[in-house]
Amino acid sequence: MRTCSILIPTYNGRDILAECLPSIVEHVESRGAGDEIIVLDNASTDDTCRFLKDNFPEVRILRLDENKAIFALNDGARAAENAYLFFLNNDMLLKPGCIDALLCPFDDESVFAVTGKVFQWDRTTVQAGRRRPVVGKGYFWYLAAGSDEPGLTLHALGGQSIYDRHKFLELGGIDPLFSPFYHEDLDLSWRALRHGWRIIYTPAAEMVHKGAATAGKMYTRQQIKTIMQKNMFLFIWKNLHDMKFTIAHILWLLPRLIRETAAGNFSFASGLAGAVGQLPEAMQARRAVRQSKLSDSDVLKMFPAASETQVEPIAK
Repeated sequence: MRTCSILIPTYNGRDILAECLPSIVEHVESRGAGDEIIVLDNASTDDTCRFLKDNFPEVRILRLDENKAIFALNDGARAAENAYLFFLNNDMLLKPGCIDALLCPFDDESVFAVTGKVFQWDRTTVQAGRRRPVVGKGYFWYLAAGSDEPGLTLHALGGQSIYDRHKFLELGGIDPLFSPFYHEDLDLSWRALRHGWRIIYTPAAEMVHKGAATAGKMYTRQQIKTIMQKNMFLFIWKNLHDMKFTIAHILWLLPRLIRETAAGNFSFASGLAGAVGQLPEAMQARRAVRQSKLSDSDVLKMFPAASETQVEPIAK
């Protein structure tokens, strides 16, 4: 039986861990496979560590000297003992059979990661499932795949997916370019796809997500939308190398900026400004990923409906 290391980043998350961690511990005990749970404490100022030691002695704590947010997962991956890494938000519950369903597709050695179906806190509304890329007028985004069948998906969401540890480390982990959060998982998945590996969606792996339990305490909704937009620009500038796309991206940038500003979507402009501030880092990262086994078009051909005439710049 395959075993995984469950990596849970947290910052001042005592209360949400008290609510959600019992589900994870119970799931691991019921499997009896030797999975380990590692809580990555990002220099919390509450009593998270003491609470965990007192109430969850089976949980391993990796205490960091600074708040690395989700990028603490890189530290966790290096410290993990098992061959598969389950990246899990601290506000997640697992439904029965989730880990087994996520590990099953790794029978195929080309699989890099497996992601599952996530419900909102009401337990019925689907929050995340299978996804496909959308490309049009010099922009890149993603949408629901239109199918809930298991199969290839665009990216493994960072807080609900299991990764092959060896492959993850070979890619260098998640890129701090995308700090503090959003689209770092898309970047990682795109690099894996261009490496020739596969990312699988399995609806049999079900989870429940409270949502924004940590980010919502530290950032306003407008700030979160700006960060999301900034990091999509960084993803495009780092990862999409097709010359036709690059030319279209440049030509459509000003018209899109005017349109979004006129529509009151000020996060587009503020996100663009933030991305421009990181342009030297993005270009350095772009040069580092230029050499890949597959091209952008090779990856897009895996998703037949990847081309659209209209692409919305941020999620609604």
